[in-house]
Amino acid sequence: MKIPTILSALLATSLAITAHTAPTTPSTDDSALFANLVKYDYKAADALVAHYNNAVHGSSSTIRSNAVGAKAAASKDILPFCVAIASNPTRTRVYRNKQSCDSKGWTTLFVFTAHTKKDKHHAAYPVCIGSAKNPDRSLIQTMQANCGGNGWKHESTLYYSGKIMSDTNPVSVTHESTTIWQASKPDRMMFYPYYAGDKHGWGTARDLGYRTRWRLATTREMNLLKADLSKHEAVNKKIKIVSSPDVATHRCVQNLIQVVPAKRVDTSKPTVLQGKSFQKYVDWAARDECSHLVSSSSIQLARTTIAKTGFTSIELVVKNKVYAAVSLRGNVDTPEYYIHLALQESLRTGQSIPVSVDNKQSDQIVALVAGTVATFGGKQTFNSAIPKK
Repeated sequence: MKIPTILSALLATSLAITAHTAPTTPSTDDSALFANLVKYDYKAADALVAHYNNAVHGSSSTIRSNAVGAKAAASKDILPFCVAIASNPTRTRVYRNKQSCDSKGWTTLFVFTAHTKKDKHHAAYPVCIGSAKNPDRSLIQTMQANCGGNGWKHESTLYYSGKIMSDTNPVSVTHESTTIWQASKPDRMMFYPYYAGDKHGWGTARDLGYRTRWRLATTREMNLLKADLSKHEAVNKKIKIVSSPDVATHRCVQNLIQVVPAKRVDTSKPTVLQGKSFQKYVDWAARDECSHLVSSSSIQLARTTIAKTGFTSIELVVKNKVYAAVSLRGNVDTPEYYIHLALQESLRTGQSIPVSVDNKQSDQIVALVAGTVATFGGKQTFNSAIPKK
C-alpha cells in the first residue's frame, strides 16, 4: 500500500527532527583558556632563586619542593599538589608534592596545598585522587579515601579543609575552595579556580576545600620580584624561622595568620600585637586545643626593617620563636588576604616568604615559595587575561 504524499512528508520531517535533537556530548574545548596559560620561564626563575638562596641561606640550590620535608612534625603533613591541563580531549591531572608540572604535553594550571593527614579540627574528611590511562587523566572524589576501581588506579589521599560538620562553634577554619567540573566520554575532570565549566560543556561534580593556592608567575610578574630581590634578601637574612614542633602549635599559628592586620605595615616603629587581644583567635584556640599557647602568641610588625629601603617584615611568634614570616615593602597598601596565604606557605615551607605587590593588578602578590616564583590572587589572577608585559 502506498503512503499518501503528505503523510510521507510529515513522517520524514518527524524523523529528521528526532535525529537532529538526539542527545550529544557537549564539547569541552576551550581555546581561549589554553591561549592564556602561563609560560613559566624556568631558566630565569632558577637564576633568581639561586641568587636569593645564596644571599639568604648560603646555598644556590633551586630545588622546587616542599622545603620543610620530614623534619617538621606538622608541616610535613601539608603538601603542594600541582594541577596540569592537556587537550584532545580537555582534561586535568594532579601531581602530589609538586610545585610545577609542565611536561609531556601537560601545562601547569595552578598549585594548591592540602593536608595529607587527618586533622580533626582543620581537615577531617578524606579525599582521594585516582588516575586512568588512554588518555592520562585524574579524578578527585570527596568523602572517600581510595579511588581504585572501575578502571581507575588510586594515587593519593588528602583531607578536605573547612568547617567540621559536627562543630557547634560558630567560627570556621579559613580555607580556599574550587569547583571540580566533570565530563564523560571519557570520564574526566576540570579543576581550576573560578572556571565557568558550565559554559564549556562541563557538569558540576563537587567542591574541594584546601589550604592555599597560587599559579606560576609570568615573566612580567617575575621581574617585579626580581627588582625587589636585594631588599628582600637584606630583611630575610635577619629572620630565623623554626618548624612547628607539634600539631597544636601548627594549628595555633595557622589561626594567628588569619587575624594579621596586613593592609599596610608602618615601619616608623616595631609593633607587637598580642594574640590574646584577638577574640577570634582565642575562640579558634579553644576549638583547636591550643589555648595554652595563646598567652605566648604574638604578631610582630616591622620587627625586622631595613630603613634605607623601606622593606620590612611580618613575623608570627609563639613562645619567642618565629614560625611564619614574610618580607615586604612597608608603608604601602597591600592585599591583606593574599599576605595571609603567603604566611601559610611560610609556615608550610619553614622559610620567610619574599612578597612584592603587583603594580598593574593591585589585588595580587608575587612571592618566592620554596624555589618557585608564585602569584597569589583572585579571579583576575586565574581566569582573566593575564598581562604579559
